[in-house]
Amino acid sequence: ATVNGEDLVDAAGDLITEDKTIHVPGIDLQPETGTNELGFDLSHEVVATVSAGDYGPVADVRVAFEVVAGPNAGPTGSGTTDAAGETSFSYTPDVEPASLGTDTIQACFTNADGTVVYGCDTAEKTWQDTTPPTAACIPSVNPGANEPKAPGQGGQGQNQDGFYMISGEDVVWPADTLQIFVRDSGSGTVFGPFPVGTDIKYVQAPGGTPDIKPMGGNNGSGNGGHAVEWQIKGTGDAEVLAVDGSGNVSDPVACLVPPPPQ
Repeated sequence: ATVNGEDLVDAAGDLITEDKTIHVPGIDLQPETGTNELGFDLSHEVVATVSAGDYGPVADVRVAFEVVAGPNAGPTGSGTTDAAGETSFSYTPDVEPASLGTDTIQACFTNADGTVVYGCDTAEKTWQDTTPPTAACIPSVNPGANEPKAPGQGGQGQNQDGFYMISGEDVVWPADTLQIFVRDSGSGTVFGPFPVGTDIKYVQAPGGTPDIKPMGGNNGSGNGGHAVEWQIKGTGDAEVLAVDGSGNVSDPVACLVPPPPQ
């Protein structure tokens, strides 16, 4: 040690020295990784801990948070560490396909003006979509805009005339991005994809050859008719499936049609 430029020595003439331990704080962001199901588990929270080695947790430190990369980059926040050296941040993405993917969240301990003092830590959050859509097979009207009069009595099916509107919906993906398929339960033949809201006539013909063709007849709405786009023939009943943009496939929904004679 020195005083006014002069070395300090003890009575024996030995240089007096002093040891000092400096505790440099560090920051840790947890959880380091995580996965949430978009549409159901929407809020994600991270906890930043500021500590300084053997000194332990450091209170009253300002921590700045930001989602710095990924599909949901942009949200920011800040907090001051408590007696345990902790402060937290949470954010919620929009429920839409653009939110799917992995975000990088950064936490830095800063001065009041936001200047980084010592350092930062990062964590990752993945937003996934593994939830399948739901399919629907809705009895509809014929090309003359008349509703069939045989609504599933005595095992005769939901709709003896076979006119259905096929549809689906999903938590994440909008309806106009879904693909709808029709599967013949008898042969396994799959027709489609079709857009949500497509009207079909399904004919069950055991022993026949499954096929599809544009629906003829009164297909115009200008004269009071109803547009039925396709006539599909299968050897069994129709099964409707919906597929979303993540590739998730719905459970099949049956469109029951009696075999001839009807």
